Amino acid sequence: MINNKEFINDLISELRDNQNNESSIYAKDIKIFKQQLQKLYDKRTKLDDDYFNDDIETTTYNRLMNALQERINEVEHNLRSLESKLDSHNIELDEESIIYTLKNFNKLFDQADGKEKKLLIRSLIKEIHVEENRKDIKKITFWFSSVDVLPSIKTRRTVS
Repeated sequence: MINNKEFINDLISELRDNQNNESSIYAKDIKIFKQQLQKLYDKRTKLDDDYFNDDIETTTYNRLMNALQERINEVEHNLRSLESKLDSHNIELDEESIIYTLKNFNKLFDQADGKEKKLLIRSLIKEIHVEENRKDIKKITFWFSSVDVLPSIKTRRTVS
């Protein structure tokens, strides 16, 4: 698999497509949060103006400002979180890093906890077809490849 350049290139292409799709979703959400934040800042400015023009009382101002500031903090937190996710998704994918990950897959897999292992397996394998005895594997189909893969040895591996 690692020596198959077409496989590596297809994998990189698929990962980049997924990365671009997720990045565009994050970018749209960030734009929405920025718009919400600007509206909240405008409300805060209006509230300040109303208070300094003696249009509202101090207790009303404090109550409204506290609620508004909580909402601003919440939106700012969500915005920072999305920006962080967007930054983490913009990792450069190259052939060398993909090959390194594939070569060291066992080490990475061993370090993962049960939930991460399950997620990793499900993200790689689309379906597994087994023989009627439900022990011998007919074929394995991966999400990123339309090619069916069979175990490499003649004696098929069994599911325990």
